[in-house]
Amino acid sequence: MSFIDKQGIRAPMIHEKVAYWADTTPDAVAVRNVYETLTYSQLDRESSALAAYLRAQGIQAGDLVGIFFQPSVSTLVCIIGILKCGAAYVPLDIANPASRLMLMIQQLANLKLIFATAQTAEILKEVPLAVAEIESLRRQLRKPPWLKHLSRRPGRTTFATPYSLRVLLAFPRLSPLLIAAGRI
Repeated sequence: MSFIDKQGIRAPMIHEKVAYWADTTPDAVAVRNVYETLTYSQLDRESSALAAYLRAQGIQAGDLVGIFFQPSVSTLVCIIGILKCGAAYVPLDIANPASRLMLMIQQLANLKLIFATAQTAEILKEVPLAVAEIESLRRQLRKPPWLKHLSRRPGRTTFATPYSLRVLLAFPRLSPLLIAAGRI
């Protein structure tokens, strides 16, 4: 497996390998810990959703994104999503004292966002950067897009039948049209 770019043939980057493995062996286990297991297709899907989120936040090639939590499955999702976005990740050690952490963050001029857990986000209250809580963000990004549209219409009665939900699942690009037309 090799890629050709402007400089010639090169070895694939890790996020390109994950995408390749997601195509060839989608149900194989990519990462596992005591609490969670992800297949290659799930890892590719979650990291792609995270990359889209980062682009929507204005993160682009050359920017830095911090990771400030204990190593977990979310760490790998973050790393691959950040690389897919074209940015670089900065691992921030939670064992560092708060003063050392603040000094490091101040020295990273291109640091745009930090991923943290609910516990580690408390330490970053004083930081003048955006901090995203990774577990709640992953849950939010796992929701199908049509489900997000349905939940944004408070007070409106929806008549979603099993057939209309099957149509939404089979044809996800139709969901905004059906929602705009008031069909669901």
